[in-house]
Amino acid sequence: AKLRPSAHAVAIKMSSATGNLSSCNSHAGNLPLVAVVAASSSVFGGSCLNSSHAKLQGVLKASFTTWLSLAPATSCSFSGAKHVVESMPVRTLGSQVLGELASAQICGTADGGFTDNTGVAHAVAAGANEVVALLNSINCQDPGGPALFNLFQGGPSQTSAFGFSQCVFQIFAEHMAWAKEQWAGFKSLKIAPGSKYLNGITAGVLKVHTAKSQWFGIAAGRAVSIVVINFNSTLDVFLLEDFHKY
Repeated sequence: AKLRPSAHAVAIKMSSATGNLSSCNSHAGNLPLVAVVAASSSVFGGSCLNSSHAKLQGVLKASFTTWLSLAPATSCSFSGAKHVVESMPVRTLGSQVLGELASAQICGTADGGFTDNTGVAHAVAAGANEVVALLNSINCQDPGGPALFNLFQGGPSQTSAFGFSQCVFQIFAEHMAWAKEQWAGFKSLKIAPGSKYLNGITAGVLKVHTAKSQWFGIAAGRAVSIVVINFNSTLDVFLLEDFHKY
């Protein structure tokens, strides 16, 4: 199987798993705090697949992707993985370089939004049959922006913004038109007059069934209940926002 490429993404063949986080768990007390904090977000982690961003990182002498080794003998090494990546002659990771990194059990961390910006797919993949999703939308009625509806049939396979490509996976068997129809019937709380930042709070339950997803390891036919609570606000969740307004 291959990822569908965009103008900035590369097509890569599916490989075996690069490893797991067992070495990180067993040596958690020895991990460098700076690297752990960087890996916990990695909001620009997917930029390693973008040639323009790779050039920018070279100019800034910075790395937007946090690399770590999952080899058991490395104690979940951040520095060793970074050294391997930086020693490579090219900084844009095509399929050959990605294959070499996978063989060495080295992986880059990236924000979960590159595959699912709601967390619902990850919870279902972990075996949850009931998921409570607290989502936010910015001046719109779509729960989590379009992210929740994109998990249903009829959603796009990939989206792109500002040079960042996001893979989208339809893990539910129902169509997004059905999901939107269900959402339109949910009740919204009455907001106090004069509310400055909160536009609305909508909640409801979606009774859905899984579709087969090879990438998330989800089998078809599971019944799942999604309790959705969506906050519609004028506040953003990114840089330059005044967090006192929360």
